[in-house]
Amino acid sequence: MNEIVVAVIIGVLLIAGIIRWLWIRKLKNKIYIGQRLLLTPAEQNLVSYLFSVLELFPHTHLLCKVRIADIVELNPTLDGKRYAKGLSAIAAKHVDYCVVDRRTWEPIVVLELDDKSHDRLDRQQRDAFVDQVFAEVNLPIIHVKAKARYSVKEIKLALLPLLKESLKNQEL
Repeated sequence: MNEIVVAVIIGVLLIAGIIRWLWIRKLKNKIYIGQRLLLTPAEQNLVSYLFSVLELFPHTHLLCKVRIADIVELNPTLDGKRYAKGLSAIAAKHVDYCVVDRRTWEPIVVLELDDKSHDRLDRQQRDAFVDQVFAEVNLPIIHVKAKARYSVKEIKLALLPLLKESLKNQEL
């Protein structure tokens, strides 16, 4: 009986090894592979709360993982070297969420989900840089500490003045 169990286990491990080898061999020829999930579980969690708040503001859309270079423009009067340096500083960075006016697609506010990785020095430096970029273009950024549960009331209080202001500006 024990010999049969051992033989089955060896057989299963052998088959699993062959499947893994074939999969790795197939991947070696590829440059790109598909991303399974666009949002992390923590980002998915927060987005559900944001959707419930933004339902109250039908003039808005919530966008996820937006490249900073698609939200802000570089000053076209910069010389080539400074322009290239400025673009390289933002081209590969994104924000977790961007709330836009659905009528004009103008950004209203950006949100960053701060998980434990934001406690690292390199992430704090990145956050300070991103905050400075958005301050320079007068676009509010809200940092949300990652948690298992959020208060819809707190999110609403943080977003309400910004969303009301955007609605008022569009009605003028």
